[in-house]
Amino acid sequence: MLERTRDELQQLFDMNFTDGTKMRTIATALVGLIAPIDGGPAAGFRVGNGDLLVAGADGWTSVFGTPPTEAVFPRSIEADVAPLEFDNGCLLLATNGIAGPMTANDGVAMSLVEGLQAPVSEVEFDQLLSFPLEEEGDDRTAVGIWFSQK
Repeated sequence: MLERTRDELQQLFDMNFTDGTKMRTIATALVGLIAPIDGGPAAGFRVGNGDLLVAGADGWTSVFGTPPTEAVFPRSIEADVAPLEFDNGCLLLATNGIAGPMTANDGVAMSLVEGLQAPVSEVEFDQLLSFPLEEEGDDRTAVGIWFSQK
């Protein structure tokens, strides 16, 4: 899937930039979730320093179990992949500007565990992720997903 995504991105740029210079300037982290809507096995993946976090009583835990790498997509498609089990909690796909403070700062982690117990509005989600850590200059992009048991 990652190879196909990279190849399609390359084709898109080839249509617009025949010398390929733009493709060399793209460097991003990639975090994803593959979850069949009818149930069944699910998995998360990442290339680079983003993360896929699950909320627990003690804060947030990465589903990958290893520190993120500095790899960038589309230059690398060497992805960390982890199976996922869903419960009623929040699953957060996040860039390192969100994931870093959540795993390093207990105050940030616990306020987000409490604030994301159930789905929230876009405004509330934005407010929760606007924690004031001056040293965190990285981007703050996140997607929260809540699953319910049928």
